[in-house]
Amino acid sequence: MTLLKSFAKLRFTLLQMEKEIGLGEISAAESAVICAAALIVDDRGRVELASLMAQEPLAVISRSTFFRAIKSLGERQLLVKESDSKVSDYILKA
Repeated sequence: MTLLKSFAKLRFTLLQMEKEIGLGEISAAESAVICAAALIVDDRGRVELASLMAQEPLAVISRSTFFRAIKSLGERQLLVKESDSKVSDYILKA
């Protein structure tokens, strides 16, 4: 099997998994943000904005795209701003 064919199979499998967990309709930026959040979420489901912004995979996303993704994920109830927090913490609902 060629390396390209292996990559294609892996990519297809990942797309299927995204659909199965309800992430099939989100943008690439939103997907990157939700994946980064999943890697740093604490035991209570909280994600600190500063920690999220510091994640390496998100370095290629512009600041405005990052915040549009955060807003969109909030509207979809996947990453919701914690209401009683004085700092920018979010709750990962995905």
